[in-house]
Amino acid sequence: MSELSFFIHRLVLTFFSLLSLYHCLRAPYAAGSVLEHPRWRMWCLTLCSLVFTGASWFQRSMLWVIIGAALTVLAFIHLRSRIIFNANGFSLMGLFRPRRYSYGDIVSITAHEAGSFRLTRYGYRIRVGWDIRPLAWSWGKRSDFLNLADMAYRRAHGGKPIPGRHIIPPHRKKRSRNTEALLSAGMIFLLLLPLAIYAGYPVGENQLTTRTASLLHINDHGGRSLTLDFGMKDVLSLYRTDRSSMLLTGIYTEPFTLQTHGQHIVTLTDADGIIFLTRQEFNTHRLHALGIGLMLSAGAGLMLYSVILCAKPKHR
Repeated sequence: MSELSFFIHRLVLTFFSLLSLYHCLRAPYAAGSVLEHPRWRMWCLTLCSLVFTGASWFQRSMLWVIIGAALTVLAFIHLRSRIIFNANGFSLMGLFRPRRYSYGDIVSITAHEAGSFRLTRYGYRIRVGWDIRPLAWSWGKRSDFLNLADMAYRRAHGGKPIPGRHIIPPHRKKRSRNTEALLSAGMIFLLLLPLAIYAGYPVGENQLTTRTASLLHINDHGGRSLTLDFGMKDVLSLYRTDRSSMLLTGIYTEPFTLQTHGQHIVTLTDADGIIFLTRQEFNTHRLHALGIGLMLSAGAGLMLYSVILCAKPKHR
């Protein structure tokens, strides 16, 4: 991907992330006549999208852009559930501002089974023109909206009810707790999986930046990496190996030729041609980090599975 194309992707993502934040800040008073999914979800999705958007500006990787875009899309999906209503009509959230409708503009309201992961077992969808929106539960205010819409629609249409299937569908067999636990654990695993892959996928030659610089300072914090300061804007990290540890003893000749990927040094060679780290060694360490990330993701999923499976129904 060219630099211009990547810049445009980041610019568009930044715009929509900030737009989502604007809608969070301009949200109406939650205790009023507002239907929406829990507001904390939209705040979490928006803040996480801003974090990944910021990361995409500091590290040239499409993974940050993709994750940030997915979180922004989810934030706007939650935003679409916001309906502000009163006795005269209601407003549906658009991309930039709410759109006002009267209850007589409603085309249909349909009941459907919402599944076991929502606050209520059944949900409703409202259609106005070609726009179809969910009716969030919002702590019982959905019933107020439905009653108000039914009365206003009947007044506007000569006593006729709102079209649609308003009768709650018959109960289906409820998912077992084991199934719910497996689905929840799988969702957590899939959520953490992209981070594990990003931290551990092997780096190709075309992803590297080559430069020459003199070493100013080395920090050894006792972990798997050394921190090297070449007098650049960012301090770079170097995986610890038997050869790279020789840098701590001062056995090297400057200047260094190094290839970098983000904040990491992939290859390092001094002026005498002594190689302190190769790309193969770097990718081996990355694969080790990938294995650790996969185990942590699986462990988080297993922990959630155990909590849901062992929790009492009234605490779930």
